[in-house]
Amino acid sequence: MHKNTGLSKVIRLCLALETVARDYYDALAARTNLKKLSAFWHTMAREEEFHITCWNDLLLLSDNNSIPNIFDTFREVQEELELVNEKSEAILNNIDSVVDDAAAFLLAYRLEFYLLHPAFQALFYLMKQHTRDRSPLDNYEKHIMTFVNAAKAFNHTTPEMQVFSDIILEIWRKNSALAEKIGAVQMLKNLIPVCASCKRVRTENNSWQEVVYYHHDSLASQVTHWICPDCIQKLYPDFHASKQTKKT
Repeated sequence: MHKNTGLSKVIRLCLALETVARDYYDALAARTNLKKLSAFWHTMAREEEFHITCWNDLLLLSDNNSIPNIFDTFREVQEELELVNEKSEAILNNIDSVVDDAAAFLLAYRLEFYLLHPAFQALFYLMKQHTRDRSPLDNYEKHIMTFVNAAKAFNHTTPEMQVFSDIILEIWRKNSALAEKIGAVQMLKNLIPVCASCKRVRTENNSWQEVVYYHHDSLASQVTHWICPDCIQKLYPDFHASKQTKKT
């Protein structure tokens, strides 16, 4: 059985990015003298803490090979996330250079933008399927809107930030729709066709094997019933004959 090493690396990079966001928001909460603004940053940090818990749950499943690989190739995704992590860590490491609350909000928007990498939505969808519905997927748009509303409430909304918030929301909605489609396709890919008559399994190279000889890479696969060619010929000879006639 192949290990989900590539998937686990991607999940760890997503986890690292969420951790940076949490630490940044906690740091902002400690820096401001406004109680309401401090409470807001603490709330954002706790939401990131919940996301971190979800990522840890998903990582455990991946390390145990209990979820399917959803990426055709991992190298490109890893390289993109590594670059995003470098940028996010630079924001956290340079927090002392944040001169006022308006600048803090702008950098927070940038972090939230990094957290909208398509891998996040795709993996949120995977979380929802495999971690008992524990996923940021359903509430993430509310999470984004909390930023937008807080920026307005504390009078830190600029035309540039308004454009930024509109872009973030649009990216979230489009990526979420794409992630749902990816999840649906992946679920279909993970169905294992089993002949309803003889119970043999159709393999990746379109041959049929006895189930005791069949091994599949993903424990998350599900069974769907099919009819193998031999059973079609035996159970439905007229249908089989008509198919053979069409081929000739």
